[in-house]
Parts: sequence; structure tokens; C-alpha cells
Amino acid sequence: MLCSLCIRHGKRPARTKVGSATWVDVPCTWVVRKAVKRHAEVACHMEAVQWEAARAAPQNVEDGLATMGTLQKRALVCAFRNIYWLMKEEIPHTAKF
Repeated sequence: MLCSLCIRHGKRPARTKVGSATWVDVPCTWVVRKAVKRHAEVACHMEAVQWEAARAAPQNVEDGLATMGTLQKRALVCAFRNIYWLMKEEIPHTAKF
């Protein structure tokens, strides 16, 4: 089992050689909850998670809409139409939305 985030961002633990890092270069063969949790708490993995979040986050609303798929846009438009109708009818959004 390999960690795709650590591979994508090239993050290895500080004291490992290139080609010998578990989860990045060598698959983890002891897959138990404790090993996965320990990898999730390592500083290099947390940094890879932060980099991925920064890469995936849109910089503004226009960029967010540009990267959004057509199905997602249609769902967002329908949700806004529902909210608009509820507001126009003066119905609390917690009642039927």
C-alpha cells in the first residue's frame, strides 16, 4: 500500500534515503490501523495534505466555478432556486430545505 499524496508531492521522512521510504517508494506491507494512523500523523504526510489542499482550493469564486463540472453547476443552480423560492414564500429554510 502506497500513499498517493506523499508520492504526488515527493514527501519522504527526513531521515530516509530516496528509494527506501515506506509509503512512498516501498509499499507498506503491514497494513493495520496503527500503521496507517502513524503515517497520517507524520509531519511529511501532514505537509503533503496541506499542499494538496492549497493546490485544490480555488483562488476566487470565478476559478471555483470554472473548475466545477456541469453536473455540479446544475446542482448548485437548483439549490439556489430552491432557496430563492423558500425566501420568496417566506418559509424558513429549516422547515423544508
